[in-house]
Formats: sequence, structure tokens, C-alpha cells
Amino acid sequence: MKVRLVHILTDTSAVREQASVASLAPVANYGIEYIQSVNEIYNGEKWKIQPNWGSDRFPHASPRKYGAFQSFRKAVLNNYEADLDALILCECDCILTVSAEEFAEQVKRALQFCEKNKISYYTFGFNQDSPVYYTDDEHPHSYISDKIICAHCVMIPNFEREFIMSEIAYRPWETPDIWFNMAFHTRGPSRMGAMYKPIAVQHEGFSLIDQHWKEWQTN
Repeated sequence: MKVRLVHILTDTSAVREQASVASLAPVANYGIEYIQSVNEIYNGEKWKIQPNWGSDRFPHASPRKYGAFQSFRKAVLNNYEADLDALILCECDCILTVSAEEFAEQVKRALQFCEKNKISYYTFGFNQDSPVYYTDDEHPHSYISDKIICAHCVMIPNFEREFIMSEIAYRPWETPDIWFNMAFHTRGPSRMGAMYKPIAVQHEGFSLIDQHWKEWQTN
């Protein structure tokens, strides 16, 4: 298994980002490559000029949400090399609820689940709004859904690499989790996966995207 985890960071002096690094970095000891992608806070005007993919249905565009999408875009385009089995993207406040060793084992299982069921997009985190559409008796930890809300710990298998590299390079922007849902819906229904018991949560702290304090998100 050759998997790369890209940790999308912005304010590395913030308590929640330091806690997130402390939680995620040890996965490097268990066969998952750990890379940090540090971004500046976006305060420009391009979000007003460049079309918003979901603007008719989701009129919530803002400079910080545009910046969030660009940070995910950068993480994918700069890091999804062809020889990887999967790319994992983690937001700056992602905290594992299991050991790094157990996380690596769950990644292996999830990747097997994705490959068997042709799952395009998988989350290790929040799944409260992800309905159960199908199950797989050989993989009791995971289920198939058609929606993933939040993108604080998500995985894209290699068989979707070419698709996502093209889509994220040229499709109009959106808030990251909405963008991924819209992109993968073009691949057909029920191509997403989630864990029955999430193993990643969000640390409390001030959200740069939403501009307010967020409590611990534990699903």
C-alpha cells in the first residue's frame, strides 16, 4: 500500500493546528507518507470574478471559502502522483480518535473496500448526513452512501486520480465538501463510502472559513 496523507494547514501557531499535527504526523511511522501543505489566508477578490460552481443553489461564496477550495486544489494537484494507491486529504483541525497504527490499518481496509466496490470518495470522519445505501458483509466497518458532508479526513483511490486531477484543475470552485460531492455525482450515484464509526473528528477552535468559534465536532 502506497498512500500519501496531505495535511492542509494555514496558521501553524494555532493550538488546534498544532494538536492536529501531533495527531496526524505519527502515521508516517506506519507506512503512510505524511506531507504538510501550508497556505496563506486568502483575502483577495478572485472569488467574485471566478464563477462559483454551485452559485445558483448555494449562494454562500466568500473569500475564505474560495481560499479553502484553492488549498484543497493545491493539495491534490501538487501531491497526487501516479504511483500512489490513494491520496488522503486532512484539514488543519483533524484529530484521530484511534492510534496512528490503527488508523493505518483502517486505511488499508477502507482502500480494499473502495477497490472492491468502486468507491470514488471515502471519509474517515463525520457521517451523520451520509445515508446508508448499500453494505458489504466482507467489510463491516464501511458502507456505501451518496453524500459526504465535511472534508476533514477524506480519501480518493488511485482509479479516480485522473478524473479528480482533471476536474479540480478546471471545474469552477465551491466549498470543498460541496465541490467533491458535486464532482463525484457526475460519476454516477452511490459512489461514496463512509465508516459506521468515524475515526477522525474536528478540534475545537476559531474557524477561518466560517469566521466563528467551533466546538469539538465528534459526530
